[in-house]
Amino acid sequence: MTTAALVLTILGLAVWLGAVIFNTFILASTMARHLTPSKEAELVDAIYPRYYALGAGGGIAMLIGGVGALNDATIRTPTITYMVLTGVALVLFLYARLVIVPRMCNLRQRLQSSAGFQQENVQIRERYDHANFMAVFLNYLVMGFLVGAAIALGFLLSPGAPAPV
Repeated sequence: MTTAALVLTILGLAVWLGAVIFNTFILASTMARHLTPSKEAELVDAIYPRYYALGAGGGIAMLIGGVGALNDATIRTPTITYMVLTGVALVLFLYARLVIVPRMCNLRQRLQSSAGFQQENVQIRERYDHANFMAVFLNYLVMGFLVGAAIALGFLLSPGAPAPV
């Protein structure tokens, strides 16, 4: 793994994992405690496109940085492990962005527009809560896969591995 690839990999991991941790433990809980649902929706609509772009960029940087290490047979196993964990995290992250978040936005809009219809409101609320649970669950899964990728990266850089060129 070249020094440039290593820097790209570590930078991608730091950016993506930092964004996920910040979103999970600081941003989401603060918004839920201090904002009304409509203000929370406005903030989510403004922040999440950037959050997902930042995470996807970090994931792509991690994958590009790791490709060069596949040629070295001495570190191929931790490299493949790293690449698979990063790839799975990226797929889950993009699924949340392309499927779950738009579903939540749609349900939130329907929920706000059906304020007078109690039965429909309950059904939409249940679907929204389920989509929100899925988003949070996927966020934790992505975080776990990224920690696993960081551990695999540590094995790539362990004293037995060849030094970056």
